[in-house]
This record gives sequence, structure tokens and C-alpha cells, in this order.
Amino acid sequence: MLTKDEITAKLRAGEITAEQAVEALQALKAQDGRQPCWFRVGDKGALSIYFEGCRFPVSLFIECAEELFTDQNVARVREFIKAHKGEFKTQDQKRAEKEKSKKR
Repeated sequence: MLTKDEITAKLRAGEITAEQAVEALQALKAQDGRQPCWFRVGDKGALSIYFEGCRFPVSLFIECAEELFTDQNVARVREFIKAHKGEFKTQDQKRAEKEKSKKR
């Protein structure tokens, strides 16, 4: 079974179709019990990326998506996340803060 990164690399290289990538990601989900992100072309023609538990998708027009998902930029994003790991909040932390502020 391919990893998520391998599936993404094959999709970027044109070795598999978007449908094949979705199928492979769904197979990974079944294997590890997590919902992978999923994609669609939004009403305005942008790439919409949906995540389990997020209310709204992340939307990028094709030029931005192609630039963001280059191998170099993906590596830069991963390094940035690693360097700033302690500064990010999880969805659970944001929900807890919201609930706490409602009780005041």
C-alpha cells in the first residue's frame, strides 16, 4: 500500500488520475481509521480541499495550488510547521476556548 506522500507524488507526476488518488487515499483511511482530505472543483473554479472536522474548505485557484504543492514548497511548509509546532492550536483547543468564553 502506498503512503499519502507517495500517492500525492504520483498524482503530481501524472502517473495516476485524481480518481485513482482519491481511491488510494480512501483505502488508506480504511486502513488507519482516519478520514483523509478530499477535493473538488468549487463553484468559482478553485480547488477546494476539505478536511474532516473543518467547517469550510481551503480554496485555492489553480495557479496558487500548483505553486504551493511543488516539492520545494511542500518541504518548506513542513519545515515551517516543525519549527513552529508549539505555536499552533488544535481544533479541540479552539473549541474549548470557544466553550469557555460562552460560559462567561
